[in-house]
Amino acid sequence: MFQHVVRWTFFITIWKKYKAQLLTTLGYLLALLLVSLIHKDYLDYVATSNDGQDFIATSFILKWIAYITLTASYFYLFSRFSKKAEIGHENLSFLRKFQKQSQSSSSKKTNKATNGNGSFDKPKEEGDPFANIRTKAKLRSEADLLMDKDNNAKN
Repeated sequence: MFQHVVRWTFFITIWKKYKAQLLTTLGYLLALLLVSLIHKDYLDYVATSNDGQDFIATSFILKWIAYITLTASYFYLFSRFSKKAEIGHENLSFLRKFQKQSQSSSSKKTNKATNGNGSFDKPKEEGDPFANIRTKAKLRSEADLLMDKDNNAKN
């Protein structure tokens, strides 16, 4: 069961991030298939009816012009969508918080040098969410607080 959840999560994440590129590639492949099928149909028609023998060379030229046009369009569209994807995880709203944290932590220097006591100096970062925890003399969990509350209620 867990394997299915992980698999679907992976597929949905990839789909959300690369939806435009995947649809562009699928459209390109379907267009190439359509041009090939139309050209094959025309060649089958010419072979069975013996009509239009003069236009076989023209049909190959048109087929290759269509291939080149489709390929050029594909590369143009794919590069346009890829430039949008380079921005990051904008389509994945649940990853925005990680993107903001990684940008802020990579832009700030965290120089941790040891002082004379062998402990690390505190990094001086603005907006550090754990600054209030580092200054506490003793850290206590919720369980500790509940136990103290129960003990105080009994006394």
